[in-house]
Amino acid sequence: MNEVDSRIQPVTIVLWGLIVLVYFLIIRVPFNHAYLDFGDGNYQYISWRMTEGVSLYTDILSPQPPFHLWTGAALVNLSDWIGGEPLYWFRWFTLLIRIATSAVVGLIAFRLFRSQGRALLASVILFILPEGYRWSQGYQSEHLELFLLCLSLLLTLYGKPWQRNLSPLLAVGAMWTNMSALPFSILLILLAVFR
Repeated sequence: MNEVDSRIQPVTIVLWGLIVLVYFLIIRVPFNHAYLDFGDGNYQYISWRMTEGVSLYTDILSPQPPFHLWTGAALVNLSDWIGGEPLYWFRWFTLLIRIATSAVVGLIAFRLFRSQGRALLASVILFILPEGYRWSQGYQSEHLELFLLCLSLLLTLYGKPWQRNLSPLLAVGAMWTNMSALPFSILLILLAVFR
């Protein structure tokens, strides 16, 4: 494999950027004050209450591990510090984490197949799956969970020791975001340890 084959080409990056733009225009992130479902409003409310000093799992219950809610509390604090409606910070974070996950999925596909087209296709498929399209409009834990799992796999595949050492930490972070990450995290940790 020559040097050109080992890097994603600028034309692929430009195409991916155009696809992200189309995704952004299609998704039409809802910036109104209506919550999209129970989880969206619940997670935002718990995050906001945590910024007021309420203790998670003692004073207020949550169906998820804390990392997602800590992230939400950080977004509320950021909106207080910089300004703007907290809801907008939640919506932009969700959109950006989906875009970042798409990029990571594309890099994983490129690492596995060394194909510009397959990398682009993999990143686009993430956008058109129901989770990528419909659920990405609200503040849900699955978006951060998926990003951490994919990033963990990417770092394991690249094979540098410091990256493999970081991979299990990201897998544990995914478990601390949503417990459905448990089986995948175990596999990623084993892959990182025995690769």
